[in-house]
Amino acid sequence: MEFKGHMPLASGRRCHPLTMVDDHSRYAVCLKACVNEQRSAVRGHLTDTFRRNGLPETFYIDNGSPWGDTSGVRCRAGSLSFKPALVRPPPI
Repeated sequence: MEFKGHMPLASGRRCHPLTMVDDHSRYAVCLKACVNEQRSAVRGHLTDTFRRNGLPETFYIDNGSPWGDTSGVRCRAGSLSFKPALVRPPPI
């Protein structure tokens, strides 16, 4: 899960695209426009996505803000494990 930066809208507001991709199939299970990168903007999209697709066993998140954790601590919520995504060089 990660935000793909932000982009200006004609209204002057910003759009923050939230993406979630299934690591096995590479299917985009969520691509939503958020008004910001705060919990209140994201929670409903996550809830809808998990209800539609089920709850994954492990959830890999982008290492940067707002998900990053400089302590390297991995968190767990119920049966869902959150882990930082590995940074890998592109294939040659």
